[in-house]
Amino acid sequence: MKADLETVGLENFPAAGVAQRRIISDRGAQLVVFPTLVDRGDRVDLVMAKTRAEQQALAPRGYTRLVLIADRQATRYMRRQVKEQRTLGLHFAALGTAEVLCEEVLHAATWHCFFADVDLPGDAVSFRARLTERHGQWMPVFQQVVDAAARALAMRFDVVKRLDAQTSVSYAGAVSDIRVQLANLMPPDFLSRTPLPRLADLPRYLEAMIVRLDGLQGKVARDAESTAVVQGFVTRLERLMSTAIDGSAGTEVRFLIEELRIAVFAQRMGTRLKISPKRLDEHLSRLEVDAGLR
Repeated sequence: MKADLETVGLENFPAAGVAQRRIISDRGAQLVVFPTLVDRGDRVDLVMAKTRAEQQALAPRGYTRLVLIADRQATRYMRRQVKEQRTLGLHFAALGTAEVLCEEVLHAATWHCFFADVDLPGDAVSFRARLTERHGQWMPVFQQVVDAAARALAMRFDVVKRLDAQTSVSYAGAVSDIRVQLANLMPPDFLSRTPLPRLADLPRYLEAMIVRLDGLQGKVARDAESTAVVQGFVTRLERLMSTAIDGSAGTEVRFLIEELRIAVFAQRMGTRLKISPKRLDEHLSRLEVDAGLR
């Protein structure tokens, strides 16, 4: 039974390990379940998720919580450092409380340091080995995350002020589009959902929003046309993400769309790579074929 495989109140990695999937019997039927570590604040529960997507959504916080529990001294130090960043907290306030910010920074730094670029360990020995192997990188990654958060949140603060000050009815379409872009780019958990190398790019994307606003005069029609083009790619990505597309592939497309926004709305800034509607269409088409959407 499912309940027999679940454990609550864990402070250490489960002795029996965490399998990628298990087959259980429930009322005579065979069911596939997905063992998942779930963050409960000061403890972790091992639960059987119903889907792979649910497992992938919950597991990161479960794993990072176990690391934070395993080294309480480092955790206390990082908490103090974040709480001392008063300006950081002010700029984050529209997204959440100081405690939400603290948790997000700690989980993001821990995830990016120990787990983001490799498979999750499935047993206690591998988990402890990972902690030992990468512990020395933890504080540098933490500082990198804090610095990236400070830059991005300060720029976000400026963008929001500019948007709030923009009252022209003719610019309403662009303002609305930028607000949606901003919400998707920097939700409350943006530090953990954004790959570490991409955190440094967030200020560029935010600056491009300001450049776009500054250049709207006399270009409202062109801006609307470009908005429709970009939205077409956003819609295609959403459709892809509803399939079994690999998460890293979806993330790559998400940031290719951000680069495309620079190319069409803030061209003078330049992009990190060659990007155009044609190039992005070809890239998405290949993914759609692989996903059986074409």
